Amino acid sequence: MNMEHLNKSLIAELSPYGGPGDKLWVREKFIAGWDASNGDLQQYDESGNELPKKAWYAADDNGEGFCWLGDDGNFRDNIPWKPSIHMPRWACRTLLTVTDVRVERVADITEAGCWAEGIPETRDLAPCLSLLDSPIPAFKLLWDSIYKDTLSFDSNPWVWAITFKTTGSET
Repeated sequence: MNMEHLNKSLIAELSPYGGPGDKLWVREKFIAGWDASNGDLQQYDESGNELPKKAWYAADDNGEGFCWLGDDGNFRDNIPWKPSIHMPRWACRTLLTVTDVRVERVADITEAGCWAEGIPETRDLAPCLSLLDSPIPAFKLLWDSIYKDTLSFDSNPWVWAITFKTTGSET
């Protein structure tokens, strides 16, 4: 299939990430449970109905000042954070709205694209790395650290390039 000749509507239709206007929900490391901040575990309301669970997120404070009531009924300091892949949608606090979907060759990435992928601008890097004239070599290293066995940067695979904006939260 020659990806260069696909039109925008067909690209959006084929994209596993949806098309412009679609919402993506961001998963993150979390723990779910019931609030006990007032010293009393509030798992049920006055009528005996189970209250909705609350989510806490490792990115907020990594659990400092946070206790976890273990299955044995004792409080623990080590919080059993759940990996992001197991986060239910109700716990999502960040939504993204897709604004553009493209297919392009990975080696066609621009400096702006590298920065959007999380590569720091070279002036922000360690002194030994700030000799780089471009963030593209750093992006290539990152790409190959993840995909070298199947889709190396030098093989220049076709990739989905998704542009989005943050639009709020589910909760």
